[in-house]
Amino acid sequence: DFYKDHPNNQMVLSGYVMYMIGYCNYRLGPGNFFLFPPDHEKDLSYVQNAYLIFKVFFQRYPQSAYMKKALKYYKYSLGKLSRHEMYVAKFYLKKKKPKGAKLRLEYLVRSYPDAPNAPSAALLLGNLYAKDGEYTKASTILKTVLKKYAGKKEAREALSALAKLKGPKEK
Repeated sequence: DFYKDHPNNQMVLSGYVMYMIGYCNYRLGPGNFFLFPPDHEKDLSYVQNAYLIFKVFFQRYPQSAYMKKALKYYKYSLGKLSRHEMYVAKFYLKKKKPKGAKLRLEYLVRSYPDAPNAPSAALLLGNLYAKDGEYTKASTILKTVLKKYAGKKEAREALSALAKLKGPKEK
């Protein structure tokens, strides 16, 4: 309400209010306490809100003094959200539901391309496509892994998977 009611206040103009809205949403999300399940297995709606608020914060307040703090909680939010998507994708794989896993991995790669686990998600997605005979999609995603994540172990694995992909088709 303060943000809407006082658009010319220094705290609004400096980005502090929007930073605090994002931070509070992040804090309302689940935490990690060793007796409880990990945070990526819980409801992350507040973390999703924080992630979106911080994205808007970066656009509106690029010179804000709160940029460093906002970036820290943005990365935390991004990590939690991407770990959740990977967790659900692996759950679908355990239940032998590869279509559900592919949908979750596609969402992770598309929505969170800068997430720490995005390279491994893209590699897994490419391998799932290859396993199901969708060679064009597999080739496209594996080439993307090579290009976008060059120098990482996932890129080396993608190169190996591409070589295997070309081998059976040529025979």
